[in-house]
Amino acid sequence: MNEEHERLRAEATKIIKDTQEIPKGYYHRSDGLVAPERLKNPEPEITICGRVDEEMFKDTSKSLQKIVERNSVISGLRVNFSSFGGGVTPGFGVHDLLTVFGREHNAPVTVTGYGPIMSMGALIIQAGDIRRMPKNSRMLLH
Repeated sequence: MNEEHERLRAEATKIIKDTQEIPKGYYHRSDGLVAPERLKNPEPEITICGRVDEEMFKDTSKSLQKIVERNSVISGLRVNFSSFGGGVTPGFGVHDLLTVFGREHNAPVTVTGYGPIMSMGALIIQAGDIRRMPKNSRMLLH
């Protein structure tokens, strides 16, 4: 029964592919569905927020490790970031985690700062190859 199901599925997928025109920017998934190209290999995304401390360092390290475990190819990394600042040493650690990740995987790191990007947070956002801040974000350097 399972072989018959797979045969029918493959046949239906072929019919769909042969008769359906794919709009530009879309592709056929292996299950026969049509999906946007941007979802083919989406860049992994993490969120880093709160006080810059050892906990932020640990959480960031764990998030990056999960990305490595789940993705055979990493085309880039998107980081959502917000912080009022905190400790210097853990801040340099978070900065280094992001820059080393980008270098090791030859993948650009895009850091988008939301809300407060202050004190040590202003240094962490510099880890991005691409750094963005929407108009309502605020950066404090001191």
